[in-house]
Amino acid sequence: MNSKIGFTHMPRTGGTYLESIISESMGPDEFINFFGTPNEQKLNKISIVENISKDNKKQKNILNLKSWDKCILFSGHFSLNIKKFLPSQYNYKFITIIRNPLDRVVSFVKKITSSRAFKKYITDDKQIDDSVFWSNYIDYVGKQKSIGLMPHERNGFNNYYTKVLAGEDLSNPFLFADKDMLDEAISNVDNFLYVGLFEQYTETLHDICNILSVPCNMHEKKRNNYTIPDKAKEFIVQNNYYDIELYRYIQEKYYEK
Repeated sequence: MNSKIGFTHMPRTGGTYLESIISESMGPDEFINFFGTPNEQKLNKISIVENISKDNKKQKNILNLKSWDKCILFSGHFSLNIKKFLPSQYNYKFITIIRNPLDRVVSFVKKITSSRAFKKYITDDKQIDDSVFWSNYIDYVGKQKSIGLMPHERNGFNNYYTKVLAGEDLSNPFLFADKDMLDEAISNVDNFLYVGLFEQYTETLHDICNILSVPCNMHEKKRNNYTIPDKAKEFIVQNNYYDIELYRYIQEKYYEK
């Protein structure tokens, strides 16, 4: 059976840069990027693939992509629930990159301030290093607000890895992780072809390029470091308990030998 590799792209883990490297060697027939970028990938674009379980048109579109037969890799911000919507004649293996959950959430919050409505609510003309910014963030998440964000984005604040790797439906903006979900995520990740670490980014990119047999033409990336109040750190940690447990499990299983 012809095998395909799915890159489960966790937001803010360096996945977009990895995709740009892969695109240099793989055309749209071998690499299906559901984001539709760069330009030659537009034929493969399925916008907001995270919501596929609620959209019959997307379910049909993903089955009708002409690239499946030659495809080696497909990529997107999808949950593992996507497996039930993929062409059934192929075998699927998965890879991903994860990052310290606290750092990922901080980076994610900074990124999604590109949404005007969310930015207006949370920033109050303050920057990410300001305590007012994080006080507004705690209020937003604590009151289960979703102003200015799409459902899959709203899920990015709380245990995102656990939801994705357990195969949950990201079109539900208020998913809450529990121990059963964590156990399912661990069971699934045990069968992954590869799990990389953002904290070992160079090694991770080289490993994935080796798996795909493509050159790894990378350059050093600048990383932004943000100082956030202890109260915000504590809040993020409390709201990402299962992701922290999952992150520790993956570190111990694959990287602490």
